[in-house]
Amino acid sequence: MLLISWTNQVPSQHYAVNLVMERIDQYVMIPVPLVAIATGILLSWGTLWGFLRWYWVLFKQIATYTLMLLAPFTVHEWIVQMTGLSRAGVGGAWYAEVQQRHVLASTVVVVVGAAIVTVSVLKPWGRRVPPAGSISRSKIRRNAASEEVIDRDGRMGGP
Repeated sequence: MLLISWTNQVPSQHYAVNLVMERIDQYVMIPVPLVAIATGILLSWGTLWGFLRWYWVLFKQIATYTLMLLAPFTVHEWIVQMTGLSRAGVGGAWYAEVQQRHVLASTVVVVVGAAIVTVSVLKPWGRRVPPAGSISRSKIRRNAASEEVIDRDGRMGGP
């Protein structure tokens, strides 16, 4: 959508292109982050990654939630404005200004999305330090035969 908006300079095609962008944004680009958030919550809840244990997971959550909150109020609204302006036959500086805002905001969304994927692959930041006295399930596993606790370093303790 970013490339379409950026490269479309033919005023007679603006309405058709903007209408397609509006529908794609409405039915794909807004629901997809909800699926990403849902799968992130399930993976954080059901695995040892946790919600707040790793800095990279925390970064991904904050970036995804930020995009989810800001994109409908910026990118989507500018697409709707461009569709309305092109439907009314308004072009020139007013249309170009809205188009420029849309391209800039879409570029930010693409860059942040690429950063989220990069962080998912590289996992660049380590584990957060748990509060003193807390025991996490990733540090402890039970030996089924003896019911003794074995910590992460392999030391055995009492039940």
